[in-house]
Amino acid sequence: MGAIKGVFLVFFSILLIISSFFSILFFSLNQSMAYNNFENTSLKLVNNYLINNDSLNSVINEETEFLKLYCEENPHNLSLSELSYSFNFSDYKIKIPCDKINDTSFLINESVRSLVHEIYFKDYNCSFIDCFNKEQIPTFLASEKTYLLLRKTFFIFLIISLSLLIFIFLLLKNKINILLLASIPIFVSSFLFLKLNSILISFFGKEDLIKEIIDILFYSSNKTSIRLIILSGILFSVWIILKIFKSSVKIKEKFDKIKEKMQKIKEINKQEKTQEDKTQNKNAKNIEETETNEQNKDKNNKKEDDF
Repeated sequence: MGAIKGVFLVFFSILLIISSFFSILFFSLNQSMAYNNFENTSLKLVNNYLINNDSLNSVINEETEFLKLYCEENPHNLSLSELSYSFNFSDYKIKIPCDKINDTSFLINESVRSLVHEIYFKDYNCSFIDCFNKEQIPTFLASEKTYLLLRKTFFIFLIISLSLLIFIFLLLKNKINILLLASIPIFVSSFLFLKLNSILISFFGKEDLIKEIIDILFYSSNKTSIRLIILSGILFSVWIILKIFKSSVKIKEKFDKIKEKMQKIKEINKQEKTQEDKTQNKNAKNIEETETNEQNKDKNNKKEDDF
């Protein structure tokens, strides 16, 4: 029975390391794909790509005159910061605020920012697999749809990891060891994931574009890994403290038992000594009585001889 438990324990522990790794992977990807993080990391990539293809620049040049005219006329009587001009680029609508229309670099950066926003929040009416088949360029991968899918996948692996922890806890004889068995998969998975970014770049990141895509996808990897390594260290420290406390309690209990045995031995010795003293007193008394009786007997014999 113990051998079977040991096999299951090893099996579940290996599964826990795997599920922990994928939990960390999808959590980190999910955090990287959150809009604020994604916008900050993807602007440079999209900007470089569009400038190199000269596609956005040409559209902006064509729209500049209309943009200036629209902003000067201000048909809605709004402040320049509130007023914006919209134009189409590919299948996306780009909005440019009117307060800095004379700044060419701002126009390009703001156009890219608007394009990233449109791509990210576009309503992709298709399943994940269907979107691959429908779109030549899978822009839906850089969308809120992917962000939500990653979050859902993370929760699935998190539930699997927690379920495995419960199974391991039930198999353990010493329940405190669950802290150790929880800290090890977290540490191993986090350490592997900490190196994953550099490993992927060394294998696939020879081109700048691929390297930048990997950097975007694993933007939160270092922060996530370091936090989880700290968490594993805390769990391991708590396990050590509890083991020391438990050992000290056991040592104290042993000392208490030894002290109790010594006390019992003292009481037994005391009782034996008391009993021995009583026996000696009784024997002395018996001897004294015997001597007295003999003396009385001698006196009586002497009296009889006198008669």
